[in-house]
Amino acid sequence: MKTTLLVLNVLLFSLLGIAVARAQEDPIILELKAKIPNCTSENEKLEILRRLAGTYLFNTPDSSQRYTTLAFEGAQAAGETEIAANSANYQGILLHNQGHYLAALEWYQKAFGMFNELNNKSGAAKVLNNIGIIYSVTFQREKAIECYKEALAYNEMSENHDMVCHNLYNIAEEYVDAKNFELAALYKDKLDRYQDRFGVFIPAPDIDAQILRNKGRYNEALVLLDSALHVESADSDLTHMGSVRLLRSELFMDMGKYDLAEQELAEANTIGRNNDYNDIKLEYFKSMARLMSLKGWYERAYSYEREYGTMKDSLDRINNLNHITELHARYEAGKKESEIARQAQQLERKNFWLLIVGVSTCALAAIIFLTFFTLQKKRRLNGLLTRQNQEIKAQRQKIISSISYAKRIQHSSLAPQEVLSQWFPESFIFFRPKDIVSGDFYWLRKVEDKILLAVVDCTGHGVPGAFMSLIACEKLNKAVGELGLRNPGDIITAVNREIITSLNQENAPENAQDGLDISLCAIDTTRREILFSGANAAITMVSGSEQKEIKSTALGVGGATYGSGYRNGFCFENTRLDYNNGDSLFMYTDGFYDQFGGLERKKFNKSRFREVIDNIARTGIRGGANYCSSVLEQWKGSSGQTDDILVLGLRL
Repeated sequence: MKTTLLVLNVLLFSLLGIAVARAQEDPIILELKAKIPNCTSENEKLEILRRLAGTYLFNTPDSSQRYTTLAFEGAQAAGETEIAANSANYQGILLHNQGHYLAALEWYQKAFGMFNELNNKSGAAKVLNNIGIIYSVTFQREKAIECYKEALAYNEMSENHDMVCHNLYNIAEEYVDAKNFELAALYKDKLDRYQDRFGVFIPAPDIDAQILRNKGRYNEALVLLDSALHVESADSDLTHMGSVRLLRSELFMDMGKYDLAEQELAEANTIGRNNDYNDIKLEYFKSMARLMSLKGWYERAYSYEREYGTMKDSLDRINNLNHITELHARYEAGKKESEIARQAQQLERKNFWLLIVGVSTCALAAIIFLTFFTLQKKRRLNGLLTRQNQEIKAQRQKIISSISYAKRIQHSSLAPQEVLSQWFPESFIFFRPKDIVSGDFYWLRKVEDKILLAVVDCTGHGVPGAFMSLIACEKLNKAVGELGLRNPGDIITAVNREIITSLNQENAPENAQDGLDISLCAIDTTRREILFSGANAAITMVSGSEQKEIKSTALGVGGATYGSGYRNGFCFENTRLDYNNGDSLFMYTDGFYDQFGGLERKKFNKSRFREVIDNIARTGIRGGANYCSSVLEQWKGSSGQTDDILVLGLRL
């Protein structure tokens, strides 16, 4: 796991530059709040708000967010740059603890610019350290170490011994994450010697524990982490406590003590869920996948691995790691511009004194020459950038045109809504691809006296998902047409076999997971009977006021992970359902209830989705598509669409 998370949040807290009280010390918090109405100046009030934000920072993030916002906005309006800079740093820490690295990096760069404007080296150093942590958790170790070393140089110049120790600690921790235990031990030794020299104490049990773990000395490592856990329980630092729990679980797995590992993971998950710490929740899924695999429970391991992948994809979309790289470039450019501005100020002062002693003419000529040269160079560079932007736009337009043409090809394989309406007058199809083309699709066929309906969710979305959807559609047509199959379980079994063979997945590596989830119904309107089968999907029946979800086989179609489970005559199961006239049937993929949105930017979830189904069944199936669109847009707000979305409903 990413061990930087274990300690670096503690370092963030120590870098705040204030003596922060623990959140449970109610008298101190009450004293600060009581002072607000009696403040004699706006500056005094803003400073109290800033201290309250820092007090709550690591144990009550919701309260810290409220006070951070008040302090920052007030300081901006009042021109109190130092308070605004510290508040911007707090905002970055809050977003970082929630896993929103891109937003956190933008706030850190705001803070860095403000501290530079004030020529506050100590403040700039602490923000550099925090920026390094962002690069660390996004696996950009070279940039992280570069930031830590730059902060180390600032702090050594100002003889800030505490912060020098923190920077040495961070560098050692980064080398631990890179599995370079030799350099990690070297910087840990530098840290120990520096602490002995200046009488500073920065505990580093997790670094020592990781080094011991690498040597196979698990029990000694656990003793160190027990001590760290005791300290964090006393200090109420929930982020560090959750990270320690995760590392302890890894040690227990190394030792084969799986029950103890699961207990530690449960504690870490509670901390992550209760405080919306996405870093901890993400690592929980990854560790649980490893634990289930070690126990031999491969289906559960696959489930946790999928949860990890889904959440990581969501966070990657939120954070946009390419944008982080772009921000790093802007940050480097900003530093250079600040250095150029500082040098220009020195040059102006020098020219002023040279003017006094009679050499201003030469200095002025030099400035004019440099300015002219810089402007000429800038014009050439701007021209080059303009041409490059035009080329990029042209290439982008070609790509979009090609994908749009692919959309027409893909949609030609989908039956229009009118076909479904001929069979079921009260019906709707709500189809909303995330990108231009989709990995979700629906499939309709009437064969003899049965109507076959399928809703399919292929691996991925966009162009990869669209390729997979075309393959899956062709295999469905082959199973029903060429092979003459009518039973849903037999059809899905045949599609599964065809996809594994077509993609050569029997001999593929374990990470070849291209496949699909599917729900398939064969409706016999004469007998009022539905035969249902599915692969890792479900359907919902509504009869009167009763709603019932019918689940399917937990395996997906295709993919190398469960290849062995499909052998020895494996066949997907069927479920027989009777219905009455007026009952409703809903088939769907997971895109709707996995959509992020709302005030807290969380998933829509299945419970809300069940309410949507109830409302459609009660108020009218024909308006189902419009109703789904309205609910989705209201929930999504300004958030981007998370995945392809497909919902099909009909009145039987």
